[in-house]
Amino acid sequence: MEYIKLYLQNLTIYDYVGLIWLVLVFFLLLVFGFYFLKSKPIFSLLSILFSFIFLIVGFFGIKYFLDTTIRKSVVHISKIKILHYSNSLIIEANITNKGKIPFKECIITIKTIKHSSNKIKDFIASLKPVRKESILFKRQILENRSYKFKTMIDNIVYQKDFNTTAQSMCY
Repeated sequence: MEYIKLYLQNLTIYDYVGLIWLVLVFFLLLVFGFYFLKSKPIFSLLSILFSFIFLIVGFFGIKYFLDTTIRKSVVHISKIKILHYSNSLIIEANITNKGKIPFKECIITIKTIKHSSNKIKDFIASLKPVRKESILFKRQILENRSYKFKTMIDNIVYQKDFNTTAQSMCY
């Protein structure tokens, strides 16, 4: 819910243009479907069904496209310290703005995942991490600039081999 709220609060002109285009194409497909309703009912129903599928897939497609081009960000974990006496991790990382607009806010998600030599077990473990932390990062990051940050993850009880990954969504 926090992700949706943050996304809606930080819509850019690119988001508005994409969403307006999506709604216009959706209504054009609906009008096209209703126009042929009496002469070709099966074609018309398929067109109406396709318009609703297009609306749902298009929304996620626009968000994905904007996140990989306009709002692209990269998080690189530079150092991980394991504190055995308190079952904690101290993570030092850099977040870099690779996009075309400055960022005001970022949600950085850090996951600690069990590591396995089996690729299938690795994938299954990535779906249910040992620990997952999200940080709301409110600092302006200009284009092609980086910012260092530290965070601590408590209660890591898994003491064997593990991987730590970081992802970000910036607006």
